[in-house]
Amino acid sequence: MRCAAFVPSAHVLHSLGQMRACSAGLSIDCIAATESHQLAFPEDFIYDFVAPGPADNLEFGINYRACGFCKFAQQHEDKEILPNICGLDCVAYTARGIHMERTQTLAGGASHCNFRFSRQRS
Repeated sequence: MRCAAFVPSAHVLHSLGQMRACSAGLSIDCIAATESHQLAFPEDFIYDFVAPGPADNLEFGINYRACGFCKFAQQHEDKEILPNICGLDCVAYTARGIHMERTQTLAGGASHCNFRFSRQRS
């Protein structure tokens, strides 16, 4: 299942129930809402929600297609700081008892950041 959504702040994991997401697929209304959000908040984060498949070992995933930190760093000509900001993600989620995996980042030149979340492993 692929849903487009947007984050109005840097805090992503309040709860899945609070995320604003479109129903399965990318409807015209959903695309218009995302484009409208980008126009209203051009420095914000844009992401796709990734629901786990039957063989996946995750609770859910998020593919960030636009990053507020990357935009801010570019605007201030300080892209060198991005690996330090991205590097804090795993530590921050671990401190909250959440296991996070990510194999690529926008800051590293990928098309999206691929966050995958699951319960903390013992």
